[in-house]
Amino acid sequence: MKRIGALLLGLCILGLSALPAAAYDGLPGKIKIGLYYGSRAQPSYTVTCEGGMEIAYENDSMTQIFARDSTVDTLTISKNDSYHIELVGTYPTYLDAWNQALTVKDKGFDAFVAAVNGTFKIWVGTYGTEQEALDQLKPVTQGVGVEGIVLYPHARRILLRLWDNRTWITVQDNDNYLGIYPHDPTKYIAINGTQYRGNLRFDRRTDSDMTAINYVGLEEYLYGVVPKEVTPTWNAEVVKAQAVMARSFAASNMNKFASYGFNLDDTTTSQVYAGVAAEHPSSNAAVDATAGQVVTYQGEAVPVYYFATSGGHTESVENVWGGEALPYMRGVPDPYENPEEATNYTWTKTLSKEEVKQALADSGVNIGDITAIEVLSYSDAGRALSTRITGTEGTKDYAYENIRFPFGLPSHQFTVTLEGDTFTFTGKGWGHGAGLSQWGAKGMADNGYSYDQIIKHYFTGVEIG
Repeated sequence: MKRIGALLLGLCILGLSALPAAAYDGLPGKIKIGLYYGSRAQPSYTVTCEGGMEIAYENDSMTQIFARDSTVDTLTISKNDSYHIELVGTYPTYLDAWNQALTVKDKGFDAFVAAVNGTFKIWVGTYGTEQEALDQLKPVTQGVGVEGIVLYPHARRILLRLWDNRTWITVQDNDNYLGIYPHDPTKYIAINGTQYRGNLRFDRRTDSDMTAINYVGLEEYLYGVVPKEVTPTWNAEVVKAQAVMARSFAASNMNKFASYGFNLDDTTTSQVYAGVAAEHPSSNAAVDATAGQVVTYQGEAVPVYYFATSGGHTESVENVWGGEALPYMRGVPDPYENPEEATNYTWTKTLSKEEVKQALADSGVNIGDITAIEVLSYSDAGRALSTRITGTEGTKDYAYENIRFPFGLPSHQFTVTLEGDTFTFTGKGWGHGAGLSQWGAKGMADNGYSYDQIIKHYFTGVEIG
C-alpha cells in the first residue's frame, strides 16, 4: 500500500508542477577553489598546458597579463628563498626587460626577468647564501657594465622555471596573486598532472608553503563536482537535482575559506572537485540545464545536504549534528528508495567485545573490557540520539551520528544486541540521513518526478530560484 500511495502522491504533485525556475541573482560568475593549502601546501608544483601559457598579476577585480609564450608548455612554480643580484634599471614592460636579459645572458650570466610590484627588472643568479651572492656581485656588475645590489630572500617571492630547469621569471608582489593561464583558451591547464578549466593562482602565505588555487567559472566548477557526488548516468532529473544542490552549497558557503584567500576547497570539507577528468557529458548537460538555479528558503540560497540511503525516512538536521533546527531540513518519509538496489537499505554488522575495545582504543578511548552498548534515546525516525558504551573502567557516551565513526557503521539508525561476546548492530540507511537521499531521489525520478519536485520533497518549504 505504501508504494501505491507514493505513486498516487506523485500524480498529484506532477499535476501541480511549476514552470522552470529562474536563475538566482546572488551567484558569482567565478569561484576560487583551494587545491593545495595549509598542511597540504607544497613548496613547488609542476604546471603544464598544451599550446603555451600566459603569466599575470591578478586579484578579483584585475588581471594584468605580462608574459605570453606559446612554446612554454611546462613550468615549475616554486617558492623562491634564494639570494639574487639585481641590476640597476627598471623597464616598462616584460618584453623590454626580457630583451635586456638576453643581452646579459649573451655575456654568460644567468639573467632573467623579475616582475616586482608592477615593474620589471633584471636579476642574475639564484644563490643559496648571502656570501655566494656577495662573491658574485663584482664579477657580474663588471662583466655586464651595470651597477647592482644583492637581494635577500622575500616572503612573497615565487620562481618560475622552464622544463629544463632554467629560470624564466621571478614574481614578487605584495598585493596580488601570480596567475597562470592557458595561452590557447581551448586548452586546459594542469597542476601536478590534474587538468582544470579556468586558470591557476599561486600565493605565498605567512608560515606556509605555496597555496594553489583554481579560479574558474562557477558553472564550469560544477562540471567537476556533480559526477563525483552522483552517478552521472542515472536518470537526468536526479543529476539535475544534484547540480542545483551543489550550486546552492557553493553559493551559500562563499566565505568558508576566506582566511586562506579562496571560497571552497576540493575535498569533502566542501564538495569533492576533481577537475576536467571527472566530467561526464550527462552531468555537464544537467549543470547546463539548471544554470544559475539554487535552493532558496525565504529568498536566500541555503546550504543543503545529501547522503546515499535513508532506509525509509530522512532525519531532521539537529538529530544528526546537534545545533539549530533548520526549518527546511526536516525529516520526511522516503518511500521512493528501492530496497533491492539502494546501497545499505538494510545492513548488519557484528563486532566482538575485543573488536569494540580495539576500535575505541584506536580513537583514543580506553574504558577497559566492554560489557554493554546501549542506545539511550532515539529520534522519531529511529536514529540514535544518545549511545553509551560501558566498560570495566568507565563509560563513553556518543551523541547523534558520532557513534558511527569508531565502528564504521553505515548510519546511526540501528539497534544493538549482545549475544555471548558478540555485539550485533542491525540498521538501515547509508550516510548521515539529513536532507536528500540519493537513492530515494533516483526512485522519484524513475517514477516520473522532476528535479524541482525531488528537491521540494526532501527540503521543506524551499523554492528553486
